[in-house]
Amino acid sequence: MISILGCSGVGKSTLIKSIEVKLSDVKVISENVDEVLSKMKYTSTSDPYEKFIATQEAFIDRDIFQLDSGEECLVFDNRLAEYIFYLLHHPDFIDRKDESYARLETKIDCILNKPRITSFYISDSLECIEARVKMDASRTRNFWSFFVENFYPHHEKWHCDNGAYVIEVNGRSPDAVAEEILSVL
Repeated sequence: MISILGCSGVGKSTLIKSIEVKLSDVKVISENVDEVLSKMKYTSTSDPYEKFIATQEAFIDRDIFQLDSGEECLVFDNRLAEYIFYLLHHPDFIDRKDESYARLETKIDCILNKPRITSFYISDSLECIEARVKMDASRTRNFWSFFVENFYPHHEKWHCDNGAYVIEVNGRSPDAVAEEILSVL
């Protein structure tokens, strides 16, 4: 199982298409936040922290379910450790980071300590990523400015500290980056 991580606009989706071509039997598990968020609008709590915890737990539970499905050759698009990162770094609840970790520790460990997962953090300079974000008319990235301000400064380091290989894009073709990832496996 492979987890492809990185900030919005770094080229994860394009890279995953190259991996799919090279590994014909692979199944891509997309990020698809709407499948979780649409269910969360019916959450009965009005407390912002409790709603946040319930939402992050729903993302983590979704990923654990997929991990336990028994399927092989999965490529996760910005999933698994990414929602743990948000749980522990969201600026509105950073002062409750230890409490958040304690509440979901068993589930966090289930993802971070899964030996069958190899994670790759796709990295590029902020300037290059921002240029791609501005040019991409295929989708909106409303979360981008919030991400840059609150998460970008420590996003890569946290994923690296939690076992992700950092793969520099630096203008390289998706095929070249895919080949590097496959050589690590």
